[in-house]
Amino acid sequence: MNLWKNTKRSGERTEPLQFFWDVTTNIIGYSLIVASIILGLYLDYWGSTAYTLFCISAVVYFFSKYYYYPHVANDRSNTNQHERKTFLASTNFTSFLGNGEVLYGGFGDLFGEGGKISYCFISLCYIPLIPIGCYHFYGNRKMIQITSDKILKDSKERDAYWLDRITWNWKEILYIYLKNWSFAVMVITVINTIMWDYVNPAIYG
Repeated sequence: MNLWKNTKRSGERTEPLQFFWDVTTNIIGYSLIVASIILGLYLDYWGSTAYTLFCISAVVYFFSKYYYYPHVANDRSNTNQHERKTFLASTNFTSFLGNGEVLYGGFGDLFGEGGKISYCFISLCYIPLIPIGCYHFYGNRKMIQITSDKILKDSKERDAYWLDRITWNWKEILYIYLKNWSFAVMVITVINTIMWDYVNPAIYG
């Protein structure tokens, strides 16, 4: 009980900052997407393969985030106890700049405890490749981690999490792939276009 109370208080303290972080990154990200579409039209990329791919990826991204996600986010709300797996106490996910064991998703409450469900993927530059686990987190599982609570640290003072291992849901995995891969395609398309159409000609003439 103390574990749950302490981790819950930790999450509550960082919620305002997390909300500010989410809103800020959304505004910046969406502004860049809209600016890319408008700039592409202005620079006469309409009909090109790169522009078409970018627009399709943008549609998939917003579809997955604002239409598909609400339909799967709370699928776990009526989850039965038999779906619960071994309690892992605390564990550490090792990653660096989106490479390694990266956590994705924040799906519905489980057993009415207010925790969140996330998946761990082997990832490359924040692009999810292979799912390796699905977990119910009891603590603050956020994109940014600001806490000094020892309960969220392992023996080597690395960020650790208290969790249960639970069953996978293919709809949740599909959402993670759709959202993150569509965003990755947009970024790669823009970078590739800039390199081939502007940087290379400027360097090599």
